[in-house]
Amino acid sequence: MQLDLPDGVNFIILLTVLGAVGYRVSSPAERERALQYLRHLLAACKTVMLERREGLHEFRLAVRARTSRPVVTPALVAIWVAVFVGLLFGAAPTSDADALLGWGASLGTRIRLALRRRLDYAAAPGPLRPVINPCRVEM
Repeated sequence: MQLDLPDGVNFIILLTVLGAVGYRVSSPAERERALQYLRHLLAACKTVMLERREGLHEFRLAVRARTSRPVVTPALVAIWVAVFVGLLFGAAPTSDADALLGWGASLGTRIRLALRRRLDYAAAPGPLRPVINPCRVEM
């Protein structure tokens, strides 16, 4: 049995193990010094983050003044909900690839063929493009 974990999880596990080993092999004085350094490091990070927030205050005020009401995000959500409801209650089953493609989904094999056609067409010299596109042999 093999345990496949994402790289981020493996990194956290590694840091935890190294931290536990480092804690066990260090003396109480070294632990206290490391804890003080960590507190200093966190305070510096907090200071930097607060400075950045203060600098963003004017920017956020300007954005709020220009766009008093968000328009695009609710419109996109409404479109996504409409597509979802259309897929759920549409005539074709959701397992039908052609129905999903009709609603805007992408299917890897069909996308690859379309991409290949576009690349072939773009790679052809200008005068030959009308000849190459209709003569394209499908795989």
